[in-house]
Amino acid sequence: MSKAAKRRTQYRFHRAALAPLLPGATPAILEQACAAALELGETAFSDFLHQQGLAPMWDELLAQQCQAASQFSEGFKESLHQARLLSTGLYLAQHHRLKQIRDILDDEGIAHVVYKGADTRERYFVVPALRPATDIDLLVDDRSKIRAIQALQRTGFEFHATEDNISHEANLNRGKISIDLHWDIMRPGRTRISMVGELLEGRRDCGSHWGMSDEANLFVM
Repeated sequence: MSKAAKRRTQYRFHRAALAPLLPGATPAILEQACAAALELGETAFSDFLHQQGLAPMWDELLAQQCQAASQFSEGFKESLHQARLLSTGLYLAQHHRLKQIRDILDDEGIAHVVYKGADTRERYFVVPALRPATDIDLLVDDRSKIRAIQALQRTGFEFHATEDNISHEANLNRGKISIDLHWDIMRPGRTRISMVGELLEGRRDCGSHWGMSDEANLFVM
């Protein structure tokens, strides 16, 4: 098998899962993706969608395309719908906390941004709840990390850290909500200079939270 053929085989799940979700996707592309999914096997394809956080998006897709949805079993469709309900519930809880986190850190005068999934879904998705995020990624300056941790602890968040990551991040939990607090975007030394100052300086007001500029988002991604 040639290298090109091997790559096409290796990423069959990825192609089928993503093709109908991309901008400009046509009904024909969805039909091809559904055919590929059935060929790969409903169970295996469903497992892949769940693992990659794409199940809620496929639930929305099939809800809008009844003909395509009719090709799949009720069990397959119910599995996707349950994933969407769970994703929506967690999203609502996280969105509620975003405003609280902003108020806590603003009151302390701590410049910060929410980034990665919890931010990008609010800005780029028509239905943000379709984009699952396991936690809220929060970036502060190294000199502000202790004050940020203490401020969040005072409102009920519990601090957790590991030796592997304490050089640049720690975790704070409250109920089902988890915050990954970063004071560097990667381990110290992975970038020639610290980028945190520039990323914070260009932050923008996203209503529920402070987010990075579009250019900073692109750089981090």
